[in-house]
Amino acid sequence: MFEVVLEERASHQLARLPRKIGGGILRKLRWLSENAEVIRHERLTGHEEYSLHYGQYRIPYLLD
Repeated sequence: MFEVVLEERASHQLARLPRKIGGGILRKLRWLSENAEVIRHERLTGHEEYSLHYGQYRIPYLLD
C-alpha cells in the first residue's frame, strides 16, 4: 500500500472546501493509496503529475 502525503498548499486548499467535498476527496485519496499498484495511472498532458478526479475536482499526484 502507498502512503499519501499532502503538500502544505494542498492541505490548506482542502481545509477551505466544504466538509462534504473535502471528506470525499480524502476518501478518494485513501482509495488511491490502497489501489495504486493495480490501477492504470493517467498523466496530465505535458506534466509529470498524474490525475485523479472527484466530481469536478482534479487531484494531481505523483508516485514515488
